[in-house]
Amino acid sequence: MTTEPTTQPDLRASDTGATSTPKTHLVFAIISTVLFWPVGLFAIIKSVATRRAVAANDLTAAATASRTTKTLSIVAACIGVAAWVLSVLLIVLTLGLAGAASADGPYKGPGVATYDLQAGDCFTAPTSSMTPGVPPIDCTEPHTGEVYNTAELKGGSYPDKAAMVEAAVENCMGSALTDYVGDDAADAYSEHYLAPSEEFWSAGKHTLVCFLTLADDAELTSSVRAAK
Repeated sequence: MTTEPTTQPDLRASDTGATSTPKTHLVFAIISTVLFWPVGLFAIIKSVATRRAVAANDLTAAATASRTTKTLSIVAACIGVAAWVLSVLLIVLTLGLAGAASADGPYKGPGVATYDLQAGDCFTAPTSSMTPGVPPIDCTEPHTGEVYNTAELKGGSYPDKAAMVEAAVENCMGSALTDYVGDDAADAYSEHYLAPSEEFWSAGKHTLVCFLTLADDAELTSSVRAAK
């Protein structure tokens, strides 16, 4: 009796149980490499391995490489997108902080910029009306100057000396002082002003500050604001 020779099946294709050729996912791998190359490069390598396994009719190896390619591509894409989003957020935050710092104003010196002074603030009276900033002092401590009024000057161009003096007279003399210290006490004080510099003006800081000192230049040891 003769036995018919049998043909051994090619198990490389049948082991996968797949009915179609595994995908290389090459486009996905390339995109993931753009997003996050450290992982994306391995995805491309596995994609090439998938194509070679398909060409060799080794569908088992091709299916395994295909799955790995897809997994690596997904991981790279997720990391890449997260990194891009974080980068954008950091850029926005940096620009926001820079904008906030710029909005704080042009004065970078010690103490408080004159445009940030408010009625009731105390300090050592400067000798120049163009002083850009003063060191603040608690009004219960010895001091020589106290702010009693502030005004925002109008106009597009920087005012000349005469216009600045006129603005000081309008905003610092008369009722501005008496409203702060009271009618009976006004004669004990002298009125002064701090003008915005051209640099401050260009930066949008147009604040004129009115401050008082004792007429005899003696020190004050408390606020002179009248009780309302």
